[in-house]
Amino acid sequence: MIYSDFEVFLERIGHDKYKYSNLYVLAPESSYKRETMIGLISKAFTQFLSKTDITKN
Repeated sequence: MIYSDFEVFLERIGHDKYKYSNLYVLAPESSYKRETMIGLISKAFTQFLSKTDITKN
């Protein structure tokens, strides 16, 4: 599931251009493994949520 705001963001940064390729739309120049990137992004988002009044459903 992709939230609508995030989907709009992905479209803005060229998701359709990379959709069926081996390239990545988020940080394509990164030398990190994708599993590492997933972990870092998840931790960053968790940290962000902890600083807001946003509640998880």
